[in-house]
Amino acid sequence: MTMMLSLASTRTIFWTITSAVAAALLVHTIVKEYTPPEFHGYISSKMKWLSNHLSSQLCVVIQEFEGLAINKVFNTAEVYLGNKISPSIKRIKVAKSEKEKAFRISMDRNEELVDIFGGKNSSGSWCIREEKSLVNLLTLKPEYYYGDPRGVWNHIVFDHPSTFDTLAIDASLKEEIMADLKRKVGKAWKRGYLLYGPPGTGKSSLIAAMANFLNFDIYDLELANINSNSEFRTLLVATSNHSIIAIEDIDRTLDFQDRFKEDQPSRRHNSRVNLSWLLNFIDGLWSSCGDERIFVFTTNNKEKLDPALLRPGRMDKHIQLGYCNFFSFKKLVSNYHNEEDHPLFEEVKSLIEKVQVTPAEVAEQLLRSEDVKVALQGLIEVPQT
Repeated sequence: MTMMLSLASTRTIFWTITSAVAAALLVHTIVKEYTPPEFHGYISSKMKWLSNHLSSQLCVVIQEFEGLAINKVFNTAEVYLGNKISPSIKRIKVAKSEKEKAFRISMDRNEELVDIFGGKNSSGSWCIREEKSLVNLLTLKPEYYYGDPRGVWNHIVFDHPSTFDTLAIDASLKEEIMADLKRKVGKAWKRGYLLYGPPGTGKSSLIAAMANFLNFDIYDLELANINSNSEFRTLLVATSNHSIIAIEDIDRTLDFQDRFKEDQPSRRHNSRVNLSWLLNFIDGLWSSCGDERIFVFTTNNKEKLDPALLRPGRMDKHIQLGYCNFFSFKKLVSNYHNEEDHPLFEEVKSLIEKVQVTPAEVAEQLLRSEDVKVALQGLIEVPQT
């Protein structure tokens, strides 16, 4: 992306320079079409030298990546220039997700736009981004080249309905989590969460609620697909600020065994990420390379995790998500049937106190009928079969 900022003081100078640049571009096109390829680099460098000496404009080139890290200026410029598209632009990118009200327009790669920026609308890009921002879910590309950050992540709009209002967990726990997140917003920080509990207790839904609450993108990181420490580091550095890095079922995808032994050289070459790699990133020098990032680990078996991973600074908050209680049940009924009370509630309450049932199992029964009475009756009968 190239943005031209005008520094000319008069219209006469501006049009003179514009004509000179246009002529130079014409010559460039002719040279490209009618001269041997081996001369193109030499001629291009001379034309750049000539353009720099004739033009009073400052050319600002904004790359998408600065080394391995994402260039935050690029995203801001992309939003700003998306509302400045002119006839000089030959290629633009147009996108629209289901949740967006309008099209998103941005410049394509290697396009240039002349813009006179007076500094009066310095907050405009932020406002535009806030209006258009959507949470994205990013996953590793099937065959990625980890040496190029642009070739690492695929993304889709994360249209998940889960919010802290709809979560079927205790109100006090929700308030505790939201308060912890609010304290950190707008500061340079990283935070580690461990969500643990049986399958179906709402760990993935809580991650979605956190993302929707903060308006953070989610990076779904599959450790089993990573082959080396350097590859792992490259993938994490290629994540953006203001994001959640989710590592689910960590007890099944992380190699905890004998991480400090030196007599097993083959272990350094196997396909599973070992604990040392993860600890080096989230607790070492590389952990300071991003702002406002949350690591969320999930597991069904907390006792299987290495104690080194559980300490503060790595997993700062441990959140247990358990079986459905009466409060969770009522929240689920309200979500799926918009009912706050029903004569069958007391019967369900007595059963929930005796039988372990997950929120996912309750939700499955509630979805089986649009009639709340039929759905509740089906829920009552399940534990007795």
